[in-house]
Amino acid sequence: MTQAVKLFYRYGFAEKELFRTCAQCFDGLAISAQMLAYTESTVYATLMTAVQEGRPLPFFIDPMTYVFARRIDNLRIDRKIKKSFKQLMSEYGPLIADCAQKGELLPDQFLDPNGKINNSLVLQMAVHVLNFERNKLNTFTTKSSLPKYAKILKRTPPTTQLSPSFLVAPYFYWGSRNDPYYGINLALSRTADSSKGDMQLFAVLCFSKELLVDENVLAEVVKDYAGFDGYLIWVSGLDEESTLHSYILGLRSFIKKLSEYKKPIYSLYGGYLMSILSKFGLSGFCTGICYGAYKDVDAQATTGGGQERYYLPVIHLKRMESNLRLSLSVSANNVGLLCDCDVCDSIKEDLSKSLPMPARGYVDQFFNSLGSRKNSFREHFVRARHQETLAIEKETIPEIVARLKVEALEVDNADPPPALPPPFQNPLTSGHLRDWSLLLS
Repeated sequence: MTQAVKLFYRYGFAEKELFRTCAQCFDGLAISAQMLAYTESTVYATLMTAVQEGRPLPFFIDPMTYVFARRIDNLRIDRKIKKSFKQLMSEYGPLIADCAQKGELLPDQFLDPNGKINNSLVLQMAVHVLNFERNKLNTFTTKSSLPKYAKILKRTPPTTQLSPSFLVAPYFYWGSRNDPYYGINLALSRTADSSKGDMQLFAVLCFSKELLVDENVLAEVVKDYAGFDGYLIWVSGLDEESTLHSYILGLRSFIKKLSEYKKPIYSLYGGYLMSILSKFGLSGFCTGICYGAYKDVDAQATTGGGQERYYLPVIHLKRMESNLRLSLSVSANNVGLLCDCDVCDSIKEDLSKSLPMPARGYVDQFFNSLGSRKNSFREHFVRARHQETLAIEKETIPEIVARLKVEALEVDNADPPPALPPPFQNPLTSGHLRDWSLLLS
């Protein structure tokens, strides 16, 4: 019996064309609240165009409230808070708006004079966040600047309401059940649930990976969070490639316990490991296109950019293009590790007319061709990831284990690249594949 793995891509301006051309390769969009607050017109245009073309995109909005309880300097670039987060602060009411001047939120701000959680303040924050999620995309039909949006859509704006698939409770990171933010997060989740109206509401569990080795604590967490329509989980800083085996086993156990509620469970960040965990109750996961497989709550805001990364399916990871050029060009054996998605096969077919695969310079020509086609690195990622999720849906656990072992051997048998000084690192690694196979054993 197949088990669907739902895949949500994080909305990004650079990828919006792919959301149209590759709509059959994923299940929906995760829209970060600060992007919606700052670029509402482009988000609206992307979603409404999909509706008008008969392929509406399911979506949800990640409220991103956790950032306001971490160091506000994390949101600064060149000493200034990013405009997108500054705009979001103004949307979430006075408590969060004040962070721009007063700094990050502190747990005491959520307490009343008796040291108890201030339910009135919690309700105020929950209502601000949920109203933003419900209404932000539906203010366009009342805007005086409606012609502007008609021009973006290149047609008359329809009156269709854009509604997220579910609401997401405001959330904060907690390091333990004794962390003051644990109780605040739970109060926000329960208050949001009581304010959801006729929509579904998902609670967010954003916590330290150190908790994954404490089965008793996680069992209590599962009990505390009974009764929600669904769950978004985020284990801060959990790098699928290098994480400890004990963390992987802990995450598997946690998901199995939480799945006993028979409600959807999505990971806010993830990669191939999360696809595997669908066999233990995870409904799906979110990722960026060629970025964002994992994230730490204290990650510094960036402006994006950087060198292209190529997703190599045999290791189920992204690698720097420059490192792969060196490693894959060593031999015909290594060249055979290139992806076979539609995008990559098309380039190989074109190259085969003038340059046989083992020929010197083949790998360079392959990556040059990939880079010369608009969005090709990203489209390759989307199509390769789609192939993987379809395969996992059909495979049994023993079949996945066997395939991971075969892939590890393929990588081990690759010809080693020449010894080169840093920053070069051999991208062909297999240890994580064996760790993942142990997860299933």
